[in-house]
Amino acid sequence: MTQPDVATKPTGSNPPDHTTWRPTMSVKEADRIMTSPGKMHELEEAVIGGNKMRVYKHLPRNLRDFWLNMSTTWANRDYVVFEHDRVTFEQMSRWASHFAHIMYTEYGVRKGDRVAIIMRNFPEFVTAFWATQLIGGVATHINAWSAKEPLLFCIRSTTPKIIVVDSERAQRLSSANVLGEFRSKGNLKAVFVARANDPIPLSKWPWKGMKAFPSLAETTAESSTRSWLTSPDCTPEDDATIFFTSGTTGLPKGVLSSHRGFLSNLFNCAVARNRALLRSGLDIPPPAGPNDPQKGSLCSVPLFHVTGLTSNLIVLTATGGKIVFMRKWDKNEAARLIMAENLTHAGGVPSMIMDLLETNLKSDKLENLSCGGAPSAETMPDDVLQRFKNVESAQGYGLSETNAVAANIHGLDFILRPTSAYVV
Repeated sequence: MTQPDVATKPTGSNPPDHTTWRPTMSVKEADRIMTSPGKMHELEEAVIGGNKMRVYKHLPRNLRDFWLNMSTTWANRDYVVFEHDRVTFEQMSRWASHFAHIMYTEYGVRKGDRVAIIMRNFPEFVTAFWATQLIGGVATHINAWSAKEPLLFCIRSTTPKIIVVDSERAQRLSSANVLGEFRSKGNLKAVFVARANDPIPLSKWPWKGMKAFPSLAETTAESSTRSWLTSPDCTPEDDATIFFTSGTTGLPKGVLSSHRGFLSNLFNCAVARNRALLRSGLDIPPPAGPNDPQKGSLCSVPLFHVTGLTSNLIVLTATGGKIVFMRKWDKNEAARLIMAENLTHAGGVPSMIMDLLETNLKSDKLENLSCGGAPSAETMPDDVLQRFKNVESAQGYGLSETNAVAANIHGLDFILRPTSAYVV
């Protein structure tokens, strides 16, 4: 796999002064260079659903291949950090393999079966996602903050074979008294509860018909038997994920994506920065290797949203970065984590970046503050530059149907066009 070129500092001359900067080439010329033979963004034609489409030539074939490659490449690095928990790539690989083995052997989960994940940003969310992809299942991400009616609608409309929840969602499903219906009228085989003792320690198990999600401590090399390897390989056009739109005009709408569709955002995320480098007269850096400093990002948006999962987790997975979760947004805690974990990237919606500008954040490791989901203030790119001299800012526009990025703008292009999400 050709990794996204987002992992090392740009090469060439120093970045130009933004007050006098003019691009050294057109967007068209920069795109021609980025998509030339041998480059990460090289394109080719593929027939999908009877239609000819331009696709990325070097995109991984499917999510299982991608994860097995990346979890081996970056095995010893920290991968997921949440409060007192720190999980390496190798540990996550064993954990996901263990849960995939349980789903495959005990509950008959097979390629194409849906596994619903309904929880806040816990490490177990990541475990359940990769376990599902190891089997070739369809990871179904349901908004954990949904009210009862849309929550149940999303479950009924997707008929998952497995549901993975946290304790808050377990309580909501239990009080709704619907598991019997999901089993008799749907496809449900099991419900797993992650972090059952969070936030309140249990004196006894309160949820009838639900099981505890296996902990990392239960996972050993022997327990991680790869029975799921007998599951058929997925093609790029096989189903991989379901996300739900916000449902602002009614009940949420499910968005089904293929492996190719989901993984394409991995390359889409690198377009704006690489284009900005070329237009500044700089070279696109080579992909980082295991001996290069590790990047890291504060994930302040939910994983059940495309931005959290594809633009944060998947990009960091590809580049060997670590992702740091917060229980809820708090600007001062966010600043503390960025400094304590030496994070290089942060962001979320524009208000979160403006929040960070109000804190005591000081870091010589921070490289990028990016936002999306709403228009940013026209002054934001310059505000970031004035506060953090070596930090680039970026803005993107996307939607569930494009697995996050549809258009984005980065660096000096963004400073000159602060109300834009794209440059032409």
